[in-house]
Amino acid sequence: MTSNNTESFNNMSRDIQKYSITTLAEFLRYTLQTWFFERRKLAIESNKPLPKKIENKLEDRIETAKTLIVQPLSHYEFYIMDGDRDGQVNLQKKTCSYRRFDLTGLPCTHALAATLNRHINPYSLCSWYYTVDAWLCSYAETIYSVGNEEE
Repeated sequence: MTSNNTESFNNMSRDIQKYSITTLAEFLRYTLQTWFFERRKLAIESNKPLPKKIENKLEDRIETAKTLIVQPLSHYEFYIMDGDRDGQVNLQKKTCSYRRFDLTGLPCTHALAATLNRHINPYSLCSWYYTVDAWLCSYAETIYSVGNEEE
């Protein structure tokens, strides 16, 4: 299995692979240094709790959630009717019978419908993994140059 990062790096390094190992190592260092700096800069410039791509996904789901019918079962449990895939949500446990919320850590439309019903901040249900703070932590380290071979 490959990932987009691996494929992207392989495409970038295709021409450099014919050079010496020190040149390859320097290319790797420079590429990672650039990637870390650019991602750290984007995270710092973000004025929302989630990165733009995740924020857009959450906003789309909120719009869909506004159309769903919510039946409260208890303070934390709800039955959500959407016509196709009705679901039961537990906001305290952060679960949904549809399982998308459970597996991704990002609230599904059912969970968001329940938060709208209870006037709960939808960001409170998002996994820390998706936050800008997590993004900053991922790219917090600085990658320094190695220096000259003689040194």
